[in-house]
Amino acid sequence: NTNTNTNTNTNTNSNSSSNTSTNFNSPSNSSKNHTGSGTRVLSNDRFVPKPIFDHVVIVTLKQEGKEYIPTISFQFTNPKNSYQKLNEKENSEKINPIIQSATQFCFPDKGEFLCEKTRDLKGEDFSYALQGTDGERRFGYCRRFNDDHLPICFCIITAISCYSMYQQILDTIIERFDSLSRENAVTDFLIAILQKNSGLSPNPGSSITISSKSPFTDSLQHTVITFNHAVNVESFDAPTILCQLSTSNFVTIFESLLIERRIIFYSLSTALLTRCIQTSIAMITPLRWQHIFVPALPPSLLSYCCAPMPFIVGVNKTLINQVNQLPLDEILLIDLDKDELFLSGGLEFQSQLHSSIASILKTGLSKLRDIVLPLKDQLRVNPKAKQKVDKAKTNLLNLIQEFLVACFAFYKFCILPDGNFDKERFIEMHNSDMRSFFSFFVMSQMFEQFIEEHKTLNSRNDDFEAQIEAYQFKLWKNEKEKKSGNLLTALKNKLKSVTFNFLS
Repeated sequence: NTNTNTNTNTNTNSNSSSNTSTNFNSPSNSSKNHTGSGTRVLSNDRFVPKPIFDHVVIVTLKQEGKEYIPTISFQFTNPKNSYQKLNEKENSEKINPIIQSATQFCFPDKGEFLCEKTRDLKGEDFSYALQGTDGERRFGYCRRFNDDHLPICFCIITAISCYSMYQQILDTIIERFDSLSRENAVTDFLIAILQKNSGLSPNPGSSITISSKSPFTDSLQHTVITFNHAVNVESFDAPTILCQLSTSNFVTIFESLLIERRIIFYSLSTALLTRCIQTSIAMITPLRWQHIFVPALPPSLLSYCCAPMPFIVGVNKTLINQVNQLPLDEILLIDLDKDELFLSGGLEFQSQLHSSIASILKTGLSKLRDIVLPLKDQLRVNPKAKQKVDKAKTNLLNLIQEFLVACFAFYKFCILPDGNFDKERFIEMHNSDMRSFFSFFVMSQMFEQFIEEHKTLNSRNDDFEAQIEAYQFKLWKNEKEKKSGNLLTALKNKLKSVTFNFLS
């Protein structure tokens, strides 16, 4: 059965021995001009092409008595997708569980329609993630709006994480659905996608052009689909998260993500839940959340809130009373509508971040919030407002990324000759006031996955590694001016200083 489960944990053994032959006297100065633009790159060396989509479905709400039931009204399946091959011997009339799950995830808030015949959705974009029986994570990219007085939801199910690319595809699907030929026009476009590039997605940073007969004229319609090279950043909604959360709550959520707390967001808006949760996930790039991730949890899956492992879920606010009746164990609950957060069971939140670090983050966030807040309602009509907000978004990403670069700046000093990672040495390398945080951080699956994947990477094949190298060069240059050109000395002077000021 389909379920939202954790990914396989990558085990990374640690060794506390400090005897290592690692010795850097001068980092390559090829990185000194690296500006750290805030773009997070997924190296093409690590990208494995996959089918651009597995399924495309249209889900509508069908009225049965006084209730509205999510029902699949259109379905298109990629005949080459691996999941279909695993199930080709099943009864052809049996609904694929991946597709069936879309009915729940497209309308996790269907209960709101029991007393309302119409609702103005104005077009909501959101997504979800689950894990199939083949062990691979699937993403559902959705858009829903009113059609004949009832909402309709378009959903693309795929194994690829790229929010903006599927928004581009949804734009064309919905445009074609609005024609007289409706489903036939959508099918023609989907077939054209599969005939291009062998049905595979473009590589990160590249585009493909889909040509198909226009349902409105006799000419060809050309649609450009771009795989944004910054794979997670396109889902970073800076205006929403800056305006919705106080700087203090933002920092608390950021810390909780890094140490893999169990987190429940709740709001009356499914779109708001999805935007804030996706933004939260994006802002920790290059780290990748390894656990349960359901931005809009259907009522039938509320038991996921009792999972013993880390998770991030979004729950419609109408269901929060049911959630509070569950046996919750030290879960961070975030009310997005009221900008409030608290731990379940009345527990007091104990921050592991040193106050000086939290203060730096809050100060930077506050300045950006002051820029964005007055402009948030002008983005669609005022190009200058959008430019200012886009710049604030970049600055926010830079602020967070500089913190993460400082956290990982010297992790390769802790990789032992046998390839194991010395967690104790990594913790000891940091200021004593920050060791409590790092003692939690190094135990996270995200941290272990990062170390395992980045052991063999360098500044030539990974943007984050290039920023680390630039950071090291900056420290080495400062230390050289003090007549000490050894990078390890710079490391000690930097990380053992009174204040671990990553913006200095």
